[in-house]
Amino acid sequence: QLKKLREEFNAAELKRIDSDNDQATLVLREHYLKQEVNVLAHTNILFSVFDFGNFTGHIPTINGLRLAKIASEPVEWSEINSALGMCGLCLHTVMNINSNFAQTQKRHIHRLHKIVPQGSQTTILRLKDKHSLHLYNSAGFRLFVDSQFEEGMFAFVDCMKNEQIFLKQCGGLKCAPCPYRFEAHGRMCNLRDGQYVSVSR
Repeated sequence: QLKKLREEFNAAELKRIDSDNDQATLVLREHYLKQEVNVLAHTNILFSVFDFGNFTGHIPTINGLRLAKIASEPVEWSEINSALGMCGLCLHTVMNINSNFAQTQKRHIHRLHKIVPQGSQTTILRLKDKHSLHLYNSAGFRLFVDSQFEEGMFAFVDCMKNEQIFLKQCGGLKCAPCPYRFEAHGRMCNLRDGQYVSVSR
């Protein structure tokens, strides 16, 4: 009888130890997942996917692709077009995020254009007449012979301006301030030094 009781006690004790181990594992897993959620809550996915922080000389880059060319540093149009395509994809993503947020807040974003990401041949759709504008140069070295490209650059800056206005109204620029103010006709003001740049000729 005593032997049987000991066996039952030992079996119950093993079950209790297993249960304690399972509970400790769950507590550790919960702690780990809370840490992961905290890290993700403070992660800006756009900065992880689109690297704007690198500069090669005086030329801004996105994910290592140069966005312009200067006399002392020639850049192939294929690279610039690819970089503009990455910028288009980034802005398209921001516009979608803002649209989803606007729906939850019952807000309206007035937009004149829609970005259509297509890699190095990204386009911008003008919504009023469904006319497609280029966010890539197809005229080779003659920069603004391609009027579709010039209009596309104007439209891109206009999209940036609209999203900037929306983010400012929602308080979104407090956590990620933009160093530029986007204006009409493709003009951008560098808020650090007050200098203006333009995408027009």
